[in-house]
Amino acid sequence: MSVSAPSPSPARTLVSVLLCFFAAVLEGFDIQALGVAVPRMAPELVLGAAQMGWLFAIGSIGILFGASIGGRIADRYGRKLVFFGAVAVFGAFTLWMSVLSSFEGLFVARLVAGLGFGAALPNMMALATEISPPTRRALTTAAMFCGLPLGGALCASVTQWLPVGFDWRILFQIGGILPLLLVPAIALFMIETYRPDSSPKKSSRKKSVSASAVMHALFGHGRAAATLLIWTILAPTMLVLYLILNWLPTLVASKGL
Repeated sequence: MSVSAPSPSPARTLVSVLLCFFAAVLEGFDIQALGVAVPRMAPELVLGAAQMGWLFAIGSIGILFGASIGGRIADRYGRKLVFFGAVAVFGAFTLWMSVLSSFEGLFVARLVAGLGFGAALPNMMALATEISPPTRRALTTAAMFCGLPLGGALCASVTQWLPVGFDWRILFQIGGILPLLLVPAIALFMIETYRPDSSPKKSSRKKSVSASAVMHALFGHGRAAATLLIWTILAPTMLVLYLILNWLPTLVASKGL
């Protein structure tokens, strides 16, 4: 059982949707930042191709696990709290990458940042769509997905505005500070759309009902084939997207651009 808040005003709804969108843009910026920084970072820190590959891979692994557990934690503690924490985590650990010089430190920082990326995504989607009017939910969902590649494009564009020979660390500084500045705004202005019933007597029953509802939504009433087909399409699409985000800047730089 969840406790619903009174209907928010249109202004508060718009602010909350914009906060989710800005978080999506900053997440896209931070995901792209490593790929953009690597052509300068790898020679300076003496990182080999295998180590670079692991840095890219561990971020994606973090996203996978973060997305898997982020929604479940939100079902227990509320979406706003988890979204707040996820943005703070990926901002803080992206900023931390700007002061690290060892592969091991970068590996850990990127893993934890990836967990934050993954946990933020399902909750920003849920928050934005649940507070939007029914007639605008499809548009809101599309806007959230557009925020990620827009952030990646902004990260690449920033390099054109910086002086020639800029320090690669500035990308992680920008990508870390901006989400941390967004965190207080989320705390103050974001609308909570789901407040779980905290009664301990209902917790075990609530977990089983929630799991059953998810499985029914995915596979009930003949939806199993459609669900599996969507997963089959989405998995390679996301694989290609993250390969491009991570490796394209390095490949372009290797051609002398």
